[in-house]
Amino acid sequence: MEVSRTSRRAFGLDTPTGESASVISTGFEGLIRLGYPVVHNDLAFIEPYVGAGLGWTLYNVAGVDEEDAGVENNDGVMAFPLAIGVGGGYKHFTADVRLMYRPTVFDDMFPDFSSDGTSGEDTLSVSGLIG
Repeated sequence: MEVSRTSRRAFGLDTPTGESASVISTGFEGLIRLGYPVVHNDLAFIEPYVGAGLGWTLYNVAGVDEEDAGVENNDGVMAFPLAIGVGGGYKHFTADVRLMYRPTVFDDMFPDFSSDGTSGEDTLSVSGLIG
């Protein structure tokens, strides 16, 4: 389970004061992971897995007028994270590599910038952990 609050500058949005706008996101995401160890002994393990979950993020735009910029001032986005990966370890060393796709719904903060009226906030990522 991950809970986060981040703030990013929103480049390309006109503000009444000439200042930069900020996009603030607050949300959570949970993922259930199912794996099967194909190698498991006293020294090492290898475990391929799949995962699925649910997430929600609330985006707020600060420092911009909604009508002047053509964006919504806030937007709630639901994500359905899907993952496939492999974890493993040898003695006290562990590693994990994951491909994650996050399709989203209710992503209409920037409707003027897409052909289907959504913001296109689906993401695809590859990540790895070593420990």
